Amino acid sequence: MTWRPFVNPDMAPALTRCLQVGRGEEWCALLSGPPGTGKTHLAVAAMHEFGINRSYFWKVPEFLDWVRVQAFGEERGVFQTLKSYTEGDFLLVLD
Repeated sequence: MTWRPFVNPDMAPALTRCLQVGRGEEWCALLSGPPGTGKTHLAVAAMHEFGINRSYFWKVPEFLDWVRVQAFGEERGVFQTLKSYTEGDFLLVLD
């Protein structure tokens, strides 16, 4: 699947930023806009650039449900639950 900048040329700066994140040149990218503009596609491109096997992709509602169960269902606490997400060499995408 190839991203086609001619479909939405306004997303070109976002592509550049996502690839910079994937190469470790920038620490994050915040993509916003209406549905169907390519935000998820660009985030996945960053994951491929970084290394798909070293990346995590979560839909935000599912991530929050997981945190809720882990942090409160098992009484580990939020900080203990999220500790693994604050350490290590990986790319986290929240969609």
